[in-house]
Amino acid sequence: MLMETLIVSVFVGVTLILLFVQLRNIETSYDRTFSYNTTHGLYNAAKTKKYLLTRNYEEMVSDVLSTTNGYIDITSCTSGYYTATGENASLTQKYCTDFYKATRIKKILFSLEDLKDAKYKILTTGRAIGVSQKMIDFAQYVKYDGQNHVYRLIIEYEDETYASIKIGE
Repeated sequence: MLMETLIVSVFVGVTLILLFVQLRNIETSYDRTFSYNTTHGLYNAAKTKKYLLTRNYEEMVSDVLSTTNGYIDITSCTSGYYTATGENASLTQKYCTDFYKATRIKKILFSLEDLKDAKYKILTTGRAIGVSQKMIDFAQYVKYDGQNHVYRLIIEYEDETYASIKIGE
């Protein structure tokens, strides 16, 4: 009888451990589903992509290719990527600021499609430049599909959702 109790206890214990692991996996998948690449986030990422293609896109590409990080932070509307010359300069900055407020963008990284270098740099130095741990986790989640000469936007929104969209050729 003692042996039967021991066997049943081990069986119940193993079953509870397996159940806990499966529930943890379900919780992780649930969190990703409702915070990674949501419909709203991808829609705003597409609007951001369209907007950035009208700005200094070639300069962004040149800078991301010349950096050792594999990414550049293009969050600031005062950076050279958003500037216009002449009388439209102040309007461009105001539009950029208003655009970010309307889409609730918190941080934008522009990177190569192959995030191998960017993932390493974001992991090692991301916290120093204001990248949240959740955004670092999202960058780890993004998969590379082998396309060359393509770039990627990684966007963090104020509601702690994240989106990634390809930009370029």
